[in-house]
Amino acid sequence: MPRPAGTPEWLYFVHVCGFRFVFTSFEQISEYKVFYDPPLKPSFRYVDTKQGEYSRWESDVERARFHKLPLYLWQKAKRVKVVAALGRAIREFAKG
Repeated sequence: MPRPAGTPEWLYFVHVCGFRFVFTSFEQISEYKVFYDPPLKPSFRYVDTKQGEYSRWESDVERARFHKLPLYLWQKAKRVKVVAALGRAIREFAKG
């Protein structure tokens, strides 16, 4: 039976700290790992472009997916576990 159009070929599940991440690509896992790597939660506000600074969030769609993540994952011990689990997922899923 053929897959419906627009459906990803693979889904990658990462379960950590009572939360299940669902990814559609390795790139997406890497983006979330980069998001959780810094110890402080990044700001979602736009930076004043009059000063020559630009927001890393180019669109509301990019920001919206991170807004849906639970805040308890930012607690230090949990954030460290999330980063480790995402790194482990990248290695394991790359193996095949």
